[in-house]
Amino acid sequence: MDKDNIRSATEGMQRECYDRLLKLDLDSFENAGVIADYLIAYKNQTDTKVSTRTTICLNIIRFAQKMGKPLGTATQDDILLSL
Repeated sequence: MDKDNIRSATEGMQRECYDRLLKLDLDSFENAGVIADYLIAYKNQTDTKVSTRTTICLNIIRFAQKMGKPLGTATQDDILLSL
């Protein structure tokens, strides 16, 4: 994953988002890239507060860590089990 992509995705957010995405990039199945791409698209397509994007970022990271596999392979059962 490109650090510039993560930096762009977390621009304006708490430093924790950037740090946790970098850590996820080292620990995970390219989930950091998927999350960063989502956050960039979300930022470009909506007019939401930074605090809202920060909350979304941290929640998606928690879900990805809990799931322990690529986000692209998530099933409905995976989502239900995380609730």
